[in-house]
Amino acid sequence: MSVNELCRRPDALAITRGFALDGFVLEGSRSVLGRALVVLALLSVTLSLQATPQSDPELAALRTQVAHARSPQQQVQALWALSDSLIDRGDLLEAERSLRLAGANSRDAAQEHGTAIRLGAALTMTGSVDEARTLLQSVDVASASLSPDDLLRLRQAEGDLAVRNGDFAAAAKDFEAEAEAAHAMGATSAEVRARINSQRARLDQKNIAGLEQNLQSLYSLTLSLPPGEQRAKLLLAVGTLSERAVQEFQSPLPQRAQAFLAYSRAEKEAVAVATRTNASGLLGGLYEDEGRNAEALRLTYQAISLAQSINAQDQLYRWEWQAGEIEEKLGKNSQAALSFDRALFTLSGIRSDVLQSSRQAFGLRVEPVYLAYADAHLREAAALAVGGADQQRVLRDVRDKLESLKQAEVQDYFDNSCAVSAAVGNDRGTNIPGAAIVYPILLSDRTEVLIETGGQLRRFSSPVSRGELTATVRKLRIGIERPNAGDQYRQSAQALYKWLFADAAPWLAGQKVNTLVFVPSGPLRTVPLAVLLDGSQFLIERYAIATTPAITLIPTLVTPTTNRVLIAGLTKSVQGFAALPGVNTEIRDIGAIFPNQSLEDETFSLSSIRKDLSEPNFSVAHLATHGEFSADHRQSFILTYDSRLTMDGLQSALGRREDPLDLLVLSACSTAAGDDRAALGLAGVAIQSGAKSALASLWSISDEATSSLMVSFYKSRKAGGETKAQSLRDAQLALLRSPTYSHPSYWAPYLLIGNWL
Repeated sequence: MSVNELCRRPDALAITRGFALDGFVLEGSRSVLGRALVVLALLSVTLSLQATPQSDPELAALRTQVAHARSPQQQVQALWALSDSLIDRGDLLEAERSLRLAGANSRDAAQEHGTAIRLGAALTMTGSVDEARTLLQSVDVASASLSPDDLLRLRQAEGDLAVRNGDFAAAAKDFEAEAEAAHAMGATSAEVRARINSQRARLDQKNIAGLEQNLQSLYSLTLSLPPGEQRAKLLLAVGTLSERAVQEFQSPLPQRAQAFLAYSRAEKEAVAVATRTNASGLLGGLYEDEGRNAEALRLTYQAISLAQSINAQDQLYRWEWQAGEIEEKLGKNSQAALSFDRALFTLSGIRSDVLQSSRQAFGLRVEPVYLAYADAHLREAAALAVGGADQQRVLRDVRDKLESLKQAEVQDYFDNSCAVSAAVGNDRGTNIPGAAIVYPILLSDRTEVLIETGGQLRRFSSPVSRGELTATVRKLRIGIERPNAGDQYRQSAQALYKWLFADAAPWLAGQKVNTLVFVPSGPLRTVPLAVLLDGSQFLIERYAIATTPAITLIPTLVTPTTNRVLIAGLTKSVQGFAALPGVNTEIRDIGAIFPNQSLEDETFSLSSIRKDLSEPNFSVAHLATHGEFSADHRQSFILTYDSRLTMDGLQSALGRREDPLDLLVLSACSTAAGDDRAALGLAGVAIQSGAKSALASLWSISDEATSSLMVSFYKSRKAGGETKAQSLRDAQLALLRSPTYSHPSYWAPYLLIGNWL
């Protein structure tokens, strides 16, 4: 069984991926209504967390039908019905098992195809996209022979899979094909569903051609359906698209009026409590946008009450979050803080399920709730005595919530809830002498920095918005990545130092801090913070620097001993990548420092490196080759002579070791400038691989400079007496002080990730 299968929760909420209306997911952004307009229950049955399969009469009846089926064909039909019901309830693992049993019992092509479509859709929901793609492609070649119902299911499943893979153009085409098939059948409800999904996919690829006309047509087509629950759900979906058109794409304001009419009709027609809950909450959001906050709060409280009545926690936390925002606007700050507390508490119980709902879930539905909580409580801390017990309690709580948020982000990036489970709970790094843990917190109106050292926490605040800081970070990255850019980086580097460190510097000096361990977020991952400039000195000239996605994700904080090194590298141009002639010298010089085993060019094959990485007779793996980190971890890789070592392949190889690798060095990797998510993948490489720490670069530089830095680093490690962070600092300073490599593009991109000791 795969790691993902082991980590699937059989009691998961009815949260599904993609745009299928049997589990429709509408994902707005925080700029759209100031809340994630994600209506997971629009077209699904809300699951009570207190319910069990044994106490659910419908499930019991369906299981009985399966058990009493008189033929394999009848059993397949019963298993299909059971799997549909299980998916509605969020029990994706049992639904998958039921469909695999149906596959084993299928006796003709029609049942084989029907089962493959359903299983492909279920696997898409759980993230098993490769198997889902294989299944759906096998059916697509026989699409001409499918029944009309299965053809609709196939196009919907293909659209969902395309969405899951971020291919919104393909998704729009798939949903449009579904709509045309439904139109030919006279299935108006299915046609509306598919056209909504197609329009949503087009918006996600920023395709707004004919947007207003399309939305008006969708609204009219939806109104042609008979009043009732189904129409109410579709109206909510159309209304959310109309609202997004105004907020995100500057459509004319009448589109907002159309959203209001759609929500109002839906509220009157809805039968299911889940649908009424969403209608009330969405209407509350519209009133909030209009500045009618008292009415907005009344409707939001109504949505909260309805969600509580059916224990719909996936909806409850959203409306609790929305209530907090409205209460803040009404000056009810204490009530707002309590609402954010409740929202975060509710979310914490279903966070893994929310993250499974879509690739955009973290940024739209998880991170903003944590930041709202942190914002409210940092304001509370600002009013308390600096360093006092009350302020320490509040700041420690914020710190703990930030760590939890960072864990969720890594889980989301690697699409694997087990990715963070092994090390969670380790916060010993906060008490390492001389080390300070730094949490920059980017808020809409200001930037806060939370620093912990010696068991004490301090907060520092600067009135620079997330938007301004992000723009400055992007400018800095451009200035430091190219040597021919000269000194244009200095202004940005100084601005960031002022915002993040100027106020904290005296306190850090008093605490005798010599190492800064950053837990960066968002755009700050895309630049090396070693390059921040106080006017005369870079930050690296004052501190050793390390980074980590979260302190609690560092599995161990003990000082290791380097004994033997596995060195692998490419000097030749392969697979379209440039030659790295300096790697030969790098391999030779490092090999002269430590006992080693080396692979070079032809001997550095995928099979050989996977085999050698799994061996226990070395503590450091040094890979001198091209590597690329993508926003999608499945597209990240390390180049071998004949193939590419993926992150999953790296994890698989290192996971066979009894003792974790102490240090993984990637000396020629890169991430795209401005790609925060790709930089998260680089930051998470140590966690994913199982190594205690990693040394990697944000961008590739000349292999001569790389070789020089790496040799200096290993010489420092051989001499002993210093931490890995201090050894990297020594090597970076050696380049900084050389006439040839003094520009930050040469010495700055290297990051030490994880255990810095």
